[in-house]
Amino acid sequence: MHAQNQKLDTILEKLKGKEKALFNQVVGALQRHDAQAGKMVSNEIAQVRKTIKMISQLKMALEQIQMRLETTIDLGDVMVAIGPAMGALTRVRSGLSGVMPEVDRELGEINGVFSDIMMNAGSMGNTSFAFDASGEEVDKILAEAGAVAETRMNENFPDVPVGSGSQGTYAGGNSQ
Repeated sequence: MHAQNQKLDTILEKLKGKEKALFNQVVGALQRHDAQAGKMVSNEIAQVRKTIKMISQLKMALEQIQMRLETTIDLGDVMVAIGPAMGALTRVRSGLSGVMPEVDRELGEINGVFSDIMMNAGSMGNTSFAFDASGEEVDKILAEAGAVAETRMNENFPDVPVGSGSQGTYAGGNSQ
């Protein structure tokens, strides 16, 4: 299971790299004012993100299973020890029931706790995978890429001067 988790980690890293590269393509498309290409690549990013989410959830489920198996192994060792104790408790309880009724009741409660432990030892919780696909993801990606594209454009191109050339006032409001 540990090896499978490592494989999932490798896949996740590759997908995150792909997501980053695709995002940079969207930013480039928006810088070129090619909204159609930006939207197309944004759809691909949305699919990659869904896959990343699914694999992340799968990885967490696998980790939970691994922990439960380790716990079950430990619990199995405990059950091996509790089994004889329950047998001894039953024998002692039957011997004391006529002599000390209050001890019989308390030993019955202890026996009930042991029984509950034994019954609950094998129960496993349900792990569910919830995936929600929405068109809003594409719009969100485009907005995020648009903000990055605008920042990059402002870094690459200086502000346009406003007014006469001798005033030194720029559209960005900065004096240079």
